[in-house]
Amino acid sequence: MKISVFAEHLFEAAEQEKLSFPEVLDKVKDMGISGVELDYSRLEKDDALSCLFREHGLDIACVYVFLDFAHSNDMRYAEKVVKTLEKHNIKRLMGIPGFVYENDDTDLCVQRMYDCMNKLSELCSKSGIALCLEDFDDKPAVFSTTKGLCGFIDNVKDLGCAFDTGNFIYSCENALDAFEKLKDKVVHLHCKDRSYTEKTGEEPKIALDGKTLYSSPVGYGEMPIEKIVKDLLKSEYNGYFAIEHFGSKHQLSDIEKSADKLKEWYNDTCNCME
Repeated sequence: MKISVFAEHLFEAAEQEKLSFPEVLDKVKDMGISGVELDYSRLEKDDALSCLFREHGLDIACVYVFLDFAHSNDMRYAEKVVKTLEKHNIKRLMGIPGFVYENDDTDLCVQRMYDCMNKLSELCSKSGIALCLEDFDDKPAVFSTTKGLCGFIDNVKDLGCAFDTGNFIYSCENALDAFEKLKDKVVHLHCKDRSYTEKTGEEPKIALDGKTLYSSPVGYGEMPIEKIVKDLLKSEYNGYFAIEHFGSKHQLSDIEKSADKLKEWYNDTCNCME
């Protein structure tokens, strides 16, 4: 089982625990974590980051980047992103193609995003990079719903699904229903749990129905992550299981709880399959 964690959580953990960043990297490696999910803006500012992670036994499982194809078909920045990933031998990119706002022409913006994502997919393919897209939890993201995300997967060649277990609830959709429709396209999994219980000092995500969503270690919240993880383990899925809990005020302990829960589910599933 390949487990990764969002690098932003590691930066936060270092601050919260008053540890050096290398110390945090060693701790998560000891937890059985082997990869990180990295914001491209971090790599853009610090070219040595990829070497630092690998020195501590952590691969870059996926880089994610925010683009604005909704309003511009200029591919120069996307080309730079691909070249950077190629330089660092990073094999997966999650491209967030842009956001559509109230005064925008939605059809025009969506078509422009389809066109540019197809160009990006072609660039990635030539460089041996796999492109994916998630169900981003924000109203201006037209791919926040099952229908919207399927629209991109159906219209962008070789685009995979980075399934986020905790984001469909933002759009008032059931994660298991979404998984049934998308499971054959899943190439990357964001294991995001959500809690309905208020956490002191934490800013909640507000779903479209007004429900307040707080962070949670994997397996300790309200999302049906266990079934999704175990279904993928029983399939031919060979991607990462990415720990994600933005907003947590206890990142390091939450990461450890999440990693332990994922390993527990892995052991349960593998023992049953033997």
